[in-house]
Amino acid sequence: MARNERRIAADRALEEAYEVVNVRDGNQCRVTGRFLQAGAVDARVRREHHHLQPRSLAPDRVAEPSNIILVCAEAHDLITGRFIDVEGTDATKPVFFHWNEEAMRGRVKPFRIVSKRTAA
Repeated sequence: MARNERRIAADRALEEAYEVVNVRDGNQCRVTGRFLQAGAVDARVRREHHHLQPRSLAPDRVAEPSNIILVCAEAHDLITGRFIDVEGTDATKPVFFHWNEEAMRGRVKPFRIVSKRTAA
């Protein structure tokens, strides 16, 4: 298979995985619980996909729905900026999010995280 054909097949597989994730997560941000819209201008409701294991470190899991979660653009920026820590590597199981208190020192938390682990 030529390089271009492989790229097209990989892109198609990723789009299919994203559709599975959109349905599985009910178009809701896993971090904030907000309902999301594709292409929204407002980062608080713009739908984005986050790979639990980075694409560069787990290329074999790029198009695997169990490695992808639905988040709003605002939360995605905070996750990739290391202001929010993610606990979990399988989206079919519980995934928890926590503010990185050291990184957030002196900053205002812009929203309440809805999927925190609580003490039993």
